[in-house]
Amino acid sequence: MLFLLQVFSNYVWHWIKDHGKLLASVNKSMRMGGSVVTQFFHSPLQTDDEMLAAKKAAQECGIEQEMQAAIMMTKRQMPIWKDPVAYADLVTSVGFNVKMCKVVERHFRCASKFERAGMTVTVSPFMLHVPKEKRLLFATKYVSNLRDPYAIHHKAIIVHATKVRELNNPARQYN
Repeated sequence: MLFLLQVFSNYVWHWIKDHGKLLASVNKSMRMGGSVVTQFFHSPLQTDDEMLAAKKAAQECGIEQEMQAAIMMTKRQMPIWKDPVAYADLVTSVGFNVKMCKVVERHFRCASKFERAGMTVTVSPFMLHVPKEKRLLFATKYVSNLRDPYAIHHKAIIVHATKVRELNNPARQYN
């Protein structure tokens, strides 16, 4: 049987609700001493400026109900890890030794509003609720409504951990 030596994930885990179950599955699939390196959004909820820009863009596109549904879905579906110590405790509880678990601020400057709109279309969890024919229009209006339409700011949790023990019992629900 093959076992993983390393798991690397870049901005995927924030889409997964039950991180206890996720990490237990990783533990099960990994050889002793294997490592996990991941970064994911600290919180899927946007800043006040982003929320106001999204609401205004939704009004301009006539999709206020879809946007409200998206906000509610995001709050319900995506875990919010505000405390890296609590997340490190979760990782430790499922058989890993945490070498690093911290929140970092990420700042990125897009070359154009078009690039920023494209990133919005591909990354924002809200876009799943925007009708396909209105996604580009929404993203363009959203970016235009931002105070700084070229900037992307968010916080990410970065984790590096090593498997130190096998799990004997199924993962419990966390969150």
